[in-house]
Amino acid sequence: DLGAAFHNSGAFTSYTTGFGAREYLRNWIVYNIKGDGLQFVQAADVYNVTVYNCMFNGLDEYMNGGTKVIRNVISVGNTGLAFGAMGGLTASNNISSDTTATGTGSQINITVASLFVSTTPVNLHLKAGASAIDMGLDLSSIFTNDIDGQTRVAPWDIGADESP
Repeated sequence: DLGAAFHNSGAFTSYTTGFGAREYLRNWIVYNIKGDGLQFVQAADVYNVTVYNCMFNGLDEYMNGGTKVIRNVISVGNTGLAFGAMGGLTASNNISSDTTATGTGSQINITVASLFVSTTPVNLHLKAGASAIDMGLDLSSIFTNDIDGQTRVAPWDIGADESP
């Protein structure tokens, strides 16, 4: 999938990857979820995703279903862990509001207020001076636009939004 918003779940809900083929999530914004933001049951590639304010973990593994590649992901302001325990994980250039972002170029203990334009009302575009700007891994061999259709330019930003 390329570019999606999943938010404001009223009941216990998570976006759970399906069983079967590897899943690709790019440029997603996931927020205000009454459960884990993203839950993996299979192999997945997760690139430039923003996860905010989920009741449990931002990203988590439901079953050990293969390798996960997580790059350029922001997971902050969740009640549980930003990044739960996941087997077969390759990660880099991620941001967490706790200490769970792992891999080269990742940032930990980053505050929500320092990243986004606003959380009330929700506007998860990167604010000027955010630590996510120009700190992402260039993935232009896979895709080139952000969630708004804006062309990403090197150096890439972390999260679903590429700042102007």
